[in-house]
Amino acid sequence: MSEGCDVEVRASTGSKRVKAPRPLPAPPAAAPLLRQLHGPRPSKRQQRWDSFSHFDLHCEWDLYSLGPPAAAWWPPFYLRRRSAVREIVAAAGVVVALADSGVCAALDQESGQPLCFVNTEADEVVRSLYISRPTDALITVSVFSGDAFQQLRVRATPLAALRGGQPHAWRTLFASEVLRWPGFVEFCDVNDVAVTMNAETRTFKVFDLRSPAHPRFHVGSSGVQDLKITSGGALLLTMQPQSPAELALRVLDLADGSLLKELRLPLEHGCGAAQEPCACCGAPQGRLELAELFGRHLLVKEAGGPLLILDIATDAARRVPHADFSSPAAFIHLPFNHSFLAFFQSGPAQLWSFEGQRLASLAHAVLPDAAAINTVYISEHQDLMFAYCRPGDSSREPVTPGVATAATAAPAAAAAGAAGGGSEGSSDSAALGCIRVYSLLTGRQVAVVQQHPQRQQRPGLPGSARRQARLAAAAGQALKHVTSLLMDERTHTLYTGTEDGRLQSWAVG
Repeated sequence: MSEGCDVEVRASTGSKRVKAPRPLPAPPAAAPLLRQLHGPRPSKRQQRWDSFSHFDLHCEWDLYSLGPPAAAWWPPFYLRRRSAVREIVAAAGVVVALADSGVCAALDQESGQPLCFVNTEADEVVRSLYISRPTDALITVSVFSGDAFQQLRVRATPLAALRGGQPHAWRTLFASEVLRWPGFVEFCDVNDVAVTMNAETRTFKVFDLRSPAHPRFHVGSSGVQDLKITSGGALLLTMQPQSPAELALRVLDLADGSLLKELRLPLEHGCGAAQEPCACCGAPQGRLELAELFGRHLLVKEAGGPLLILDIATDAARRVPHADFSSPAAFIHLPFNHSFLAFFQSGPAQLWSFEGQRLASLAHAVLPDAAAINTVYISEHQDLMFAYCRPGDSSREPVTPGVATAATAAPAAAAAGAAGGGSEGSSDSAALGCIRVYSLLTGRQVAVVQQHPQRQQRPGLPGSARRQARLAAAAGQALKHVTSLLMDERTHTLYTGTEDGRLQSWAVG
């Protein structure tokens, strides 16, 4: 059924211009004496970091047992299978959660009241979500039983309509495209574009999400093995090589499709044993593990070979030995910091520069599989990373010698005033799971979000005693099986989704 639908939505890390802070006013005359008596005041950044360690479970919703008005519609039996929450998005006062089964619900951020199910038809299975910020709309990618769950259909619903409980106020996107296998749709929140692949014409089309009625340009799929949107405003095409011992790449301008660069790189190991055929042209794929373009830097790695970092503007190349950089499970580009994050299945995440230097190793930030990237969130200014650590990950996490880690950097972090991210509650974190907050500027852990059942029952907390007792009971199990997370920086609220279809919000008590 919907499990057989192969759709991959690659969402890059969002970007936002960082403005310099305004000059601070001159301190009063008594300020030096206050500093001598009480020490320096904590900075706003430190106060922000400290607040995360004081997050409590504020609310919990069950996507399969929502109250009115959402309960007026209930999905058919094949959507009622309780499953994990895989995606969470939030904007304009609305938070939307999507479960593996295809059930998708919208809730009001301020009141916490359920608004509606996003599934507008009884046989609609929602497969992915995307927030189009230029148009203030929620974009859903769905399949329907009328199409035997084979045809992708893309819709845009205004967020204002969802706030009003009107999910039927949608409009169809890319209606001219046939999005059956091997067709797909891919969104990029950095460039606000979408790329489709038409199953009948085998044509790639690039759409501007601000005006998606007509494509910017199209590219034929002849000889194309893979296509990726890059954060630098380009399209990276992996072409069918003339020789198995080379890698052929084309870089197109995302604005008009013009050719920016054509590359042919020798491969040390060749294509090797053929793996699964390419979905676009059926050509066999070899032992190439990755080919990613981050701005002007191209990253290429073969199985068992070194990581090649090539500056496509100057052709300067750097190599990182395989012993220092093994096969990653996922990447996140950090253009503000001129660096990138690499996640591994058997070791901690690592922060790298494009000069081939490992800047930091983020202890306990382990990615068991590529799908677990939904349990990692990067802040808009790319200075913080929130990463879920499963129960037991903390105890078995290896520490890379000679590299700054959360454990080895704790004394330095305390000296720098980054309190709250040390070893507090480390034993509970290892047993119950937690969300660790890392500074991407230093590679150090600065805070830990973890369960505090006893703190949920403090006198003076808002809400009835019955609600406090219910939240205290839920807090004891809340972070054991997290499958997705989102930090809404506008409301300073952390949202987590669990494997049994529940959505939870965390904030300062």
